[in-house]
Amino acid sequence: MSRRHHQQQGDSKITLPITAMLDLSFQLLFFFLFNFNPGLGEGGIDVHLPAEIVRVCNRHIDDPALLPREEEPQFPTDLTVITRAGIDGCLSAVSVRNLEGREIACKDLDALKRHLARTRPELTNREAVKLQGDARLGVRDIVKVMDACRGAGFTEVGLVVPRR
Repeated sequence: MSRRHHQQQGDSKITLPITAMLDLSFQLLFFFLFNFNPGLGEGGIDVHLPAEIVRVCNRHIDDPALLPREEEPQFPTDLTVITRAGIDGCLSAVSVRNLEGREIACKDLDALKRHLARTRPELTNREAVKLQGDARLGVRDIVKVMDACRGAGFTEVGLVVPRR
């Protein structure tokens, strides 16, 4: 017995009303969006401070003299790298200040890296350096300066409050 394969001849006469299906799908989407109501417990964490901390905080708010004074954290280093930003907010100048207050200008980041590597053996703290960035300086340039400090052998690069 041989089987004959019947092949369809001609184009299919079936057409799908795609416009009506899209219309219906958007109506269903809007229906579910407008009627969605998340539960009260979703995403919320009920956190309360202990009563003693609330009392202390309220007392500080009433009397500003009781507020703790913010002191700059002590980070013992011999050198501070000072960066300056240009009008466009990019790095324009870099200098290094020692404990005596003498600043040495570096023309670029390679010169900074060479200077830091050259002076590092003479320091009392050979692992740490401070970085004082200009307030207008972008994060990208600060990271580049930090990389140059790390490339000179400093493992601890601390940030100092930027100048305004």
